[in-house]
Amino acid sequence: MGCVLTADGRNKRWQEGDLKHPDRDPEQALRPAYKETVKEKHDDPVDAMTRIHVKQTSAVLRPNRDLGPLLKKGSLAVVSTYYSLDSGWVEVLTGAPSPVT
Repeated sequence: MGCVLTADGRNKRWQEGDLKHPDRDPEQALRPAYKETVKEKHDDPVDAMTRIHVKQTSAVLRPNRDLGPLLKKGSLAVVSTYYSLDSGWVEVLTGAPSPVT
């Protein structure tokens, strides 16, 4: 069981299996990001792979049958971010949310 906090403060619950849980098999979950990182020959492959994986994971969430309607209504945003331990800055990679009114 998991939940997503929506913009209006309600929790949307789902049963395990409704969404793919990449932490079940980390090697399998990270393989697409690894392949893309190797193909693009990044200077910092760990940083690049982290960013790619976060973007890929958020892309999987957006068309989800439970989350999709909430996204279309604007009551939920899937935002992929990267937190830098070095600087403390959070960089929005995709899906910048709109202000909640």
